[in-house]
Amino acid sequence: MMGAPTAKGAAKMPSWIELRALLIICWRQGIKRNTRWKFWHHLWSIRKHNPSVLTAYISTSAHIEHFYEYRHIVKEKIEAQLAEYLAENKKLSVIKEEVSSQKEQIEEEVA
Repeated sequence: MMGAPTAKGAAKMPSWIELRALLIICWRQGIKRNTRWKFWHHLWSIRKHNPSVLTAYISTSAHIEHFYEYRHIVKEKIEAQLAEYLAENKKLSVIKEEVSSQKEQIEEEVA
């Protein structure tokens, strides 16, 4: 469970980068996804009951967003590599079968 931060800094305006990141999170998790109702429920619940961890919640949501996209990229690359490996393995097994059948034919001719 996250606790409230113990140190308090001076309040300052967010930078454009931070504001853009917040808008991206609100768009992707609060509008685009099927879990949007849970996102907004948790956001307002945290704001109402424990506002000191609101920044941590938004930061965690940003991390989830980053790794969600990264997971799909990695998954696609792994699936492509696996398909390539399986195709190569299938070719090698076909060649291996041809070689063994040719070897058997040669052995039959010799005998």
